[in-house]
Amino acid sequence: MLEGDSMGLQGELVKLYAAANTPGFSVLAKKLSVDRETVAAWMKGDLSEPDRMMEFIHLLSELSGCSSLPAMRELRELQTRSESREEPPLGSLLEWKFGAAILVGVHSYAHLGNRPAISNNLARMRDILTSPVVGIPEDRCIVLENPTDARTILEILDETARSNPSSLFFYYAGHGTPHPTTGRLLLSLSNSRPHAYYTYLKFDDLREQIAESGVGRRLVVLDSCYSGSGLDSLATFDSGLMAIKGSYVMASSGATEESLAPQGSTYTTFTGEFLRLLEDGVPGGPQVLDADSLFEAIVKSCRDNDYPVPERQARNDGSRIPLTINRSFDASAYASRAKPEKRLATSHLGSKSMDWIQRRIYGMFVKLLWAGILATTAVFLTLYLTGVLSGWDAGAIGFGVNCFIFTLWKSLRSIPIHQFTTPLIEGREERRRNRE
Repeated sequence: MLEGDSMGLQGELVKLYAAANTPGFSVLAKKLSVDRETVAAWMKGDLSEPDRMMEFIHLLSELSGCSSLPAMRELRELQTRSESREEPPLGSLLEWKFGAAILVGVHSYAHLGNRPAISNNLARMRDILTSPVVGIPEDRCIVLENPTDARTILEILDETARSNPSSLFFYYAGHGTPHPTTGRLLLSLSNSRPHAYYTYLKFDDLREQIAESGVGRRLVVLDSCYSGSGLDSLATFDSGLMAIKGSYVMASSGATEESLAPQGSTYTTFTGEFLRLLEDGVPGGPQVLDADSLFEAIVKSCRDNDYPVPERQARNDGSRIPLTINRSFDASAYASRAKPEKRLATSHLGSKSMDWIQRRIYGMFVKLLWAGILATTAVFLTLYLTGVLSGWDAGAIGFGVNCFIFTLWKSLRSIPIHQFTTPLIEGREERRRNRE
């Protein structure tokens, strides 16, 4: 790492150190059980021990009363530049040591159908997140079962954000429904009633609270019916989300689909797949499972089993939020799977040529189509005016007009324009993925 690369981090550490007003490095060294030289090296931006550097940043934050977020951002930037972009570095999992999780589940209802499997969801999710592999401290993993007031969830979220976690994992499981007039996602509470929409938690309120929390990376997992209706609403708040690096939302189903919770099953369908892949790993996947690699594996499993297909939304590298070590990692299998993708990414001359040909053909096709429509319309108007001036029957002329419009509409609908547009769209999406 170049010496200048750490100046941003070093500057943030100096600010925290000055605000902490400590007598010297010796005091900090004693609190962290290290020698004075180690603290001095950290102050210069030494990243040989990223986990201890995180501890050092949080200690300075506690002593100074200032947020650790700017320094943590600089630390992540340095890690990103110093490690390969093929997959998240193993060291990035250490940030969950200073992360937090909020798990909300509603399995017992006063007016809606109970979902006993959600109780198992919460218990197992907490066990995995607080395990050594993920490493969220137990006192920072909050489980909230059967809440009756939306403010309780928002207040817990606010209190968690004020503790300056490096990353936030938010999980909700329960009944969900779109608002009948706005289409916005509503998340049920234990005392929610059908058609009494004020008794639900508005996902818009939850989204705003998370966006304004100031947490560096946010992973939101929604396991409810119609949870996909919460994704598009995030796009209206790009200004709030874009200012904070790393947001990722997983939804268990689309905006018009119900999620599954089969009677007698241990877990709900989506969460069951989520937990299984976290525990067992993804064969052929990367060494570290990030948000996107885990999501893709869940989608494949759901499609194979004919379950509702989950949806996602990512902002600012949120797809690279690391979660856990892949317990099914096979270096040779992953390398053989990744090589063809790399060749496709580098061998782009042919695809560009094909896109150019398709664009030319499509452009010519559109021009000919419009020319044909205009010519046909001109001929028909000429005949129509000739008929009117010649005193033809008005009913026959009206019938002819209707026939012309119907025939033209049917002809336009039968033209396979998608054969030209679909490859162009797919090619553009492939180039975008290769650039990433």
